[in-house]
Amino acid sequence: METPAGGEPDIDVYTATVSTGTEDVAISGLTETAVLNTGADWTITKDPMAFTTVPPADGYLYLVGSGGGTDATYTAGKFLITLWGY
Repeated sequence: METPAGGEPDIDVYTATVSTGTEDVAISGLTETAVLNTGADWTITKDPMAFTTVPPADGYLYLVGSGGGTDATYTAGKFLITLWGY
């Protein structure tokens, strides 16, 4: 929907069983699972992507900066995450 700017543009999505994850702390400190590892910077032309596994019931989603690890404030960027029940 809108390319991220300012912060790290390579953003992955993880799920965790706890809500205690915080900014600037590695996701590996949680019991986590990668559900979307883009392996590249997000751009406005990127095709829709699907999670590689279903997030658990009562789980939490985390957007995680990957790649170069640019530690800056995001000035732009919009994502649409749609979850369908089954």
